[in-house]
Amino acid sequence: MKRRKFLLILNSFWAIPLVLILRFINQFKKICIIKIRSDRFGHFAPDGAEQVARFQMEKKEIFIYVFDYFICNQQWAKMLKQALPVYNFFRPVYFWNQFLPGNKSMNKTGTKTLSRDTELLFTKYNVKLPFEKDDEFKAKSWLKSKGWIEGEPFYCILIRDNAYLDKTSNFNNLDWSYHDYRNSKLETYYKAISWLTEKGVWVIRMGKIVETPIAIHNKRVVDFPFEKGTSDLIDTWLFTNCDGCISTGTGPDLLTGIYGKKILFLNYLPLGSIRSDLNSLTYPKKLIWKETSKPFKMDDYILDRRFHSILYSKDMIKIIDLTEDEILETTKEYYNSINKEKVQNKVFTKKQRYFWKKLLTLTNKDKYYNKIHPESQVSITWLKSLEKNT
Repeated sequence: MKRRKFLLILNSFWAIPLVLILRFINQFKKICIIKIRSDRFGHFAPDGAEQVARFQMEKKEIFIYVFDYFICNQQWAKMLKQALPVYNFFRPVYFWNQFLPGNKSMNKTGTKTLSRDTELLFTKYNVKLPFEKDDEFKAKSWLKSKGWIEGEPFYCILIRDNAYLDKTSNFNNLDWSYHDYRNSKLETYYKAISWLTEKGVWVIRMGKIVETPIAIHNKRVVDFPFEKGTSDLIDTWLFTNCDGCISTGTGPDLLTGIYGKKILFLNYLPLGSIRSDLNSLTYPKKLIWKETSKPFKMDDYILDRRFHSILYSKDMIKIIDLTEDEILETTKEYYNSINKEKVQNKVFTKKQRYFWKKLLTLTNKDKYYNKIHPESQVSITWLKSLEKNT
């Protein structure tokens, strides 16, 4: 941090005069310096894709893009640079334009929609950034070295714990316990993983840094964090090329949705922030009012916007992770929806419509729910569990 401050002061000798020049030009030709947040993939992936979409629109402005000083994934940064005019040496210009009094209108943030595709731009514009042939070859070769044969289906599975934020230098001086409610137990996914491998699906357990290795010995299970030869390239390629992605909602998983494929969100909280902007299937953790021992109803889940563990504790709410059987059943539902092996029961199709109607009514189409992706769903297994509790 001290080094960054020193560099900003050092670069002020040329950056401040350039700010003044650009402000003058901006009066005649609109200039936008857009900073795409790159420190967390949950922002870097959707914000980058959003800007790729907006850059394809008819525009009259001059666009200049910059990233944060910390970049969480160099491969995604590389691909964005190929699609957008990214000039990171403009970082001091962005800072000093924000710092100096006067016209700051040139500075823009990387998202107009809070890192969500509420305008469904990903379905209207080409945001599926291509890999270079050499990079494609390297990524495929890595997976083939594990025994995978090209054409065989593979799923990415990403189960959140605290290891990445606790051990990454850019974050390890902060207390991240405020969203421990988003973590899940790895072993509760074992039944689902084993079932998928029996179906001939390769399962790649994802994550740069995780707490514990996966305790399943199966030739079709690859534990990415503990494998040799991993990289941001392979990480990105796997998420964008997988046949399916099962996640607790962390950030890199959004690449799968950006590339148009269905994501299964399990143990997802709060449901009030459901990724209605992506092709997804969601089943939240179970929530119970401690005072009455009564489970949450649909309205309670929809209105839940508690983004801090303390808020659940303060409101006397018990959080219960999904059981391994619930995870298995929802994984089967997800697999069938991808492979179109079953047609949804008409009763639950109505329940599905009822959920989204409820959501739009209760939230009054707020900032998260401007538009709903046509393939965004909540789990039938979850809807059934709600029925049992009423």
